[in-house]
Amino acid sequence: AGLGGGGGALGGGSTANVAVLLDGWLHVANLGDARAVLSRGGRAMPLSVDHKPDVEAERLRIEGRSGKVEWRGCWRVMTNNGGNPRGLAVSRAFGDMDWKVPNVLVESTPDVMSVQLNGRDDFLVIGCDGVWDVLQNQDAVDIAGRHLSGMKREAGGDAAAAAAAQEIASRALSLGSMDNVTVVVMGFQWA
Repeated sequence: AGLGGGGGALGGGSTANVAVLLDGWLHVANLGDARAVLSRGGRAMPLSVDHKPDVEAERLRIEGRSGKVEWRGCWRVMTNNGGNPRGLAVSRAFGDMDWKVPNVLVESTPDVMSVQLNGRDDFLVIGCDGVWDVLQNQDAVDIAGRHLSGMKREAGGDAAAAAAAQEIASRALSLGSMDNVTVVVMGFQWA
């Protein structure tokens, strides 16, 4: 996500997308540009919003803290800490301390979305930006749906979910994704 390099032990950062299933509710916490997409009756339902510097609320927050958002191949939050101008392609992340001192330009506060699951909910796809840079939400749902339709855990549902994740990742790479590509698919079983 960085342009240039932040050095040292505190120079790196990361995004996160965490899903917790509890008592029939799916809770998704998002920080950065990884994304969670629920398949509800075969239709893609995004459960997170990408934290990108060009999203108006994010840009206004950054500029309100004396930060700058510039186009450098993509929209980036700029810093000049250490006399080395660098840009970060996300507006929220863990770490990335050069964008947090002296002003917190890149926050570490996640957005959380909760949805009550029902029998129409098929599976969840979580992927990093290398997936979503080249695939639409519905594309990923369609790919996973081909693997998971009618599958139950005892009949190979875990293997089908792993195969779905592998195909989504392979498709992203074949479409020319230049970023890291990580995918997890979690199927839901209904009695």
